[in-house]
Amino acid sequence: MEDPKESPERCSFSPEGRSGLSRRELLKAATFGAVAAASLGGWGGWSSVMAAPAAPPRRFSAVGRVVHARHPGVMVDPLRPDARIVREMMGRGLQELTGKGSLAQAWGALVTPEDVVGIKLNCTGGQHVSSHPAVVEAIIAGLRGAGVKEENILIWDRHPGRLEAVGYPLNLASKGVRCYPTESEA
Repeated sequence: MEDPKESPERCSFSPEGRSGLSRRELLKAATFGAVAAASLGGWGGWSSVMAAPAAPPRRFSAVGRVVHARHPGVMVDPLRPDARIVREMMGRGLQELTGKGSLAQAWGALVTPEDVVGIKLNCTGGQHVSSHPAVVEAIIAGLRGAGVKEENILIWDRHPGRLEAVGYPLNLASKGVRCYPTESEA
């Protein structure tokens, strides 16, 4: 038998330094064991993870569809969009995406008045790169128009200081659109 130190294909498991299995044989055996275990339907705690969902997921009819909204006058200056034009672009794009004849119908295709809607921001890039308040305000206006209560609209990001720095005042109260950080300043 060859010395395990000289053979890179040999694994060493026994106290004597030899197991008799090559790495390839060990991997084959482990793979066979995993396949056999999976074919048995899992063990104990695995069964709930491996079980099929009770109902198929709801599918949105426009999956895979992209709408591109443009307007040459949207930017008042390099860092500030015209909020009115942003709302117009959002509305037209949403109507195109959903195929609905009105903005209320378009938003109604996405949300119901009973929904709780979360808007995850990205404020890491500061004012130049973050989710712009004009866009978020257009989304909130559409949600309100669809009947979603302000108290059911949540805006959040990780850091409170960053939220405020890019134009999102914190609102931790139970009234109005709430704006929360997920972490506190340390």
